[in-house]
Amino acid sequence: MLKVADLELDLIRREARRAGQAIELQPREFTLLEVLMRGEG
Repeated sequence: MLKVADLELDLIRREARRAGQAIELQPREFTLLEVLMRGEG
């Protein structure tokens, strides 16, 4: 689980939530968000 402010990313379930609300993401969007949240690059 990655968390930045009110944004949560569940890496196992591949789910994103902001302020508790589910966000539908395409696989590429999810991967990009993961990279950004990890601070890689």
